[in-house]
Amino acid sequence: MPRPKTEAAERAVRNGLDWLAAFSNSRDIAAQLHLSYAKLFLGVLASGWQNAVQLAYMANGFKAFKRATEDGDLEKGILPVGQATGLVHDEPAVREVIERMVAEANRVSGKLSRQLV
Repeated sequence: MPRPKTEAAERAVRNGLDWLAAFSNSRDIAAQLHLSYAKLFLGVLASGWQNAVQLAYMANGFKAFKRATEDGDLEKGILPVGQATGLVHDEPAVREVIERMVAEANRVSGKLSRQLV
């Protein structure tokens, strides 16, 4: 397992699964999904023990991700990085990235101009 790079990530790995926090955090998730907590809780239990454990980790990670990405708190939050690395198929130079962006902006601008005429 790769070593976490922030104190918050190291603390999360060191402390393991906090079930009490998972229950609390899952209430926030249910509210955001507009689900009753009972429905979410029963669905997690019905998914089996292994899934319930993984979902508990996710519930705790959810709050840490939110702290970092929405609140900007990098001390207590955890940034989810690396999940999209499989989508990277090239490593262009900065010049090429800028050229691609300008070309795309010109295409979009031309398309919008034609629609307005």
